[in-house]
Amino acid sequence: ALALALALMLTLTPTLNRCFVAPSDFGVGLWARDSVHAGQALGEYSGPRLPLQMHTRGEYVLQIPGTEVVIDGASENSPFELPRCCATYANHSARPNARLELWPVLRPASCEARQHMVLVASEPIALGAEIRINYESGNERGTNTYWGTPNNPDQPHESDAWRAARRHPPP
Repeated sequence: ALALALALMLTLTPTLNRCFVAPSDFGVGLWARDSVHAGQALGEYSGPRLPLQMHTRGEYVLQIPGTEVVIDGASENSPFELPRCCATYANHSARPNARLELWPVLRPASCEARQHMVLVASEPIALGAEIRINYESGNERGTNTYWGTPNNPDQPHESDAWRAARRHPPP
């Protein structure tokens, strides 16, 4: 019930015009409000930006490529809290339909970020389909270790059942 109330509250936020948050097989997930074509921006992965050494915990912390800065998507390491953005609700898949891209800000103000992490569709996504990214595609070794690999057969293998799931956006 709490997850559904949170999903409804986030869905009503005006910044979620292409996506909505709703229950998924991993608790809460991100879903397409409309049909989306490959290359279309879905939203920004945002939150407090902190020095890498301040990252001590949390599942929604993303390092900005080429920097010693992290985006604390759920404000778990930050002395202040910001609302969570829609992109933090995208679940993991070894075979994702979206990716995170680093986009430069053309004319940033003096205190504005110089780049944004943007969630982008990597393939066409149908209305009501779940949006997933590969959280491990950029790790140091360049290998995916979460969903099981030939080198680690004890880990679970991902099914593609999530691709068939559909949720209808709230009115």
